[in-house]
This record gives sequence, C-alpha cells and structure tokens, in this order.
Amino acid sequence: MSDHHDDVLSSLAAGRTPEGLPTTSRGGPDVSVRPTIPADADDLGAIHTTTMRAALAAGAGIAADDEALSVIDPGDLALAWANAAAVTERGHHVLTALDGKDVVGLAAIAPAAPATQDEAEQAAQAGDAAQAGDAAQAAQATQADEAPSEALLAARRGTLLEILALEISPGAERVGHGSRLLAACADLARDSGATALSIWVVRGDDPRQRFLDAAGFAPTGRRREIPVGSAEAVQDEWWATLGS
Repeated sequence: MSDHHDDVLSSLAAGRTPEGLPTTSRGGPDVSVRPTIPADADDLGAIHTTTMRAALAAGAGIAADDEALSVIDPGDLALAWANAAAVTERGHHVLTALDGKDVVGLAAIAPAAPATQDEAEQAAQAGDAAQAGDAAQAAQATQADEAPSEALLAARRGTLLEILALEISPGAERVGHGSRLLAACADLARDSGATALSIWVVRGDDPRQRFLDAAGFAPTGRRREIPVGSAEAVQDEWWATLGS
C-alpha cells in the first residue's frame, strides 16, 4: 500500500477530507455521524434494502425490481442492525449519518475473519519464492483470487477490521455523508487497535468503487460469488491501511 493510501485514511481519521473525496458545502451542526440508537433501525433497514438491491441488480445484470431481490427485506435488515448496534464487543460499531434530524446513512465495522490456512500457505509460498528470486513462481503464487499479500495477512491476524456496510440514502449522495462515515470508521478502528480496514464491493457498483479508490482502498484479489435468483453477482474485497 502506497504512502498516498496511508495518508488518505490518516486524514480521514483526523477529520480532514482529502482531495478527491466529495465534500459538503453545508457543513456545521446540521450534518453529523453518531452511534446508532434503536429508533434508527427502521430507517437503516429501508436505506440498506434500497442500496443492497441496487448494487446486486447492477452486479447480476438484472432489474432493480426483479423478484429475486424481494428476499432482501427492510424489516429483516432493521432487526439485524438493531441487534448489531447492541453488540458491545471490541471493534464492533454501528453508525448513523444524520442531516438535521433525518437519517441518511449508516456504516458498520467489526473484526474481519482471519486468514484461512490455504491463504496463509499461499502467501508463505509466494514469500519464499520471492526471497529465492523465483519471480515466475512468486507471481503464480500471488495471482489474483488466490493469495493475499503478506501485509494483508499480517493485518488479518487480529488488526484488520471489516466495513460491513457503508450506505447512503438515494438522493443524499455526494454531499459528504459517506466521507464522514468513513472517517468515523477509521477513527473507531484505530481506537480498537486496528491497522487496516477492508470492505467487500459488488462488481458493477461503479460509484462505490470510485469512492473507495479516492479514499485509498485497493482490491486484495479475493472474491466471492453471491447467487441472485438464477443469476450471480461477484464481490471483490478491497482494503487500505490506516497509517500512523
């Protein structure tokens, strides 16, 4: 990860919006981010239902009102976020973005899953090959969708937090809510002792990819498939270090 990537998340954690990320011209006390409270649950469920359906529709190449997406239920998501907000374990946080009294977004972080044995072995093989000067073998061992870097594996060993959600209500995008939520995630992650953040992104969700790229995130090479009715969407894992 380049110094630029470190600097971007460091700036966010310090409350500064780096160049390339959208900002709000309104500012002040009318916009804010705070911990989620039970009264937010229905709004969060509605927002997440809309954004999840849109992302999966784009990734699977289907219409946003396709019947396959009806399984994503706002009531279920409202309950899920209410339960998640009640978790008090280290590294678990659910946040609500406000515009005045209106709920316009949410974010959530939690400890990421540890590296699998296969990932650890693949990364070790790549490191051994690189140390031995076998560039071809190292490249083969670390090709996309197979093995993460040693830096990512180190982060995954107890210091990587995953952004489980970073969602903005349609019509409230590109005025700074996403940047404020990401800044809060970076700040809380640091307080939890994390050194990096990860997030899964649906292929085809171009606005989210542009936002994360501007914030200093980059793909790890890991991917996973999500069935959407008879179609399928692919998610890629992105990550960024938090810097010092």
